[in-house]
Amino acid sequence: MSPSNTVTVQGLELTLSRTPCITAVNNTAGCCGVNTTSGSPICARWSGVDMRSTGSILYGSIEANMALNLPPSGGAVFYIGLYSNSPNWQEIDLGFATGQLNPLKPNNMYMAAASYFNGVLGPYSNINLGQWTDNTQIRNYRLNWTPTSLTWFVDGNEVYKMKNAQIVPNEPLSIRFILRPSTNKPLGLDSQVFLQSLTYTAWTPPSPPPSQ
Repeated sequence: MSPSNTVTVQGLELTLSRTPCITAVNNTAGCCGVNTTSGSPICARWSGVDMRSTGSILYGSIEANMALNLPPSGGAVFYIGLYSNSPNWQEIDLGFATGQLNPLKPNNMYMAAASYFNGVLGPYSNINLGQWTDNTQIRNYRLNWTPTSLTWFVDGNEVYKMKNAQIVPNEPLSIRFILRPSTNKPLGLDSQVFLQSLTYTAWTPPSPPPSQ
């Protein structure tokens, strides 16, 4: 990484309000119905927040200092990640959700680490970040992207790594923020994300070893 080649933005707040759903499902009175094929719950898509950078990046790191106030009962999903603009879909995610990934620990926060390469989902991990009750607590999240690996960090500690050039996205991607309702659970409370700062640092190829 080259510290002289960085871009930082500061002070962004995203809010998802608990408002009436736009479309009811299966003609029910509420927002949620049942998938007639699988029998699983399905909820109407409510309005959300979707922001994307106008430019794209190829390799480097994105580092976010932010606080999340997502309802412990679930119903809200937040992603910060890198997304392609081409038909060959490529994506790298830092995803967050509460109350829906582990029914035995509904108040725990999970971070989803995942990537798509040409539309195919690569290895996937749900990282348990523990109890999350203080929406004023700023934590540091970082994603390192090189031609051969993807590494996720929380508060400076490596929590997950993929190391295989065959599954690492290899084309320019835009930075994107998404705060949306879950597709299978109604939003119980308002949700907020406060982004204190986001920094992108360009990737610098390692120097070749000195000749003998």
